[in-house]
Amino acid sequence: MTPAKDPLRFLNAFALFGLIALCGLGCSNISSSQHPAPAPAVYPAARMDNTRHRRLGATHIVTSSWYGPGYQGKRTASGDVFDSNRFTAASRTLPLGSIVKVTNLQNGRSVRVKVNDRGPRSRRRGLDLSPAAAQKIGLSRTGLAPVKVTLVTDPNIE
Repeated sequence: MTPAKDPLRFLNAFALFGLIALCGLGCSNISSSQHPAPAPAVYPAARMDNTRHRRLGATHIVTSSWYGPGYQGKRTASGDVFDSNRFTAASRTLPLGSIVKVTNLQNGRSVRVKVNDRGPRSRRRGLDLSPAAAQKIGLSRTGLAPVKVTLVTDPNIE
């Protein structure tokens, strides 16, 4: 191999690398003028549901579901034993021990429940009710419904 071919090989490799890099930039979905929006600040007391909620003082509107099959007799996050016949709920953000009034916005029926567990697992929902609480507000058949959650008592406030 002659010394004159080494610079040519270097230039060819450099050009090929530049072409690959240029194609990679052209295929990306974010151009140099676009930047992803910063994530909003999350305040746990104010955000119960990341996707569908409205903050109204001590009242939140969230999508609720019910849970319970398979949990009967097991410990909840608060240490209570889960009983599907009690009026309880699971929330990711409300303090354990809180008492909240849950009103089904589709039919106006309401129930008071004690928050004794963490959940729901789905980020699209803000509250999981026990089967007894869900049945009382007419949530059992539909499985999901928009509800208004109003804090009645907070265990952190004397």
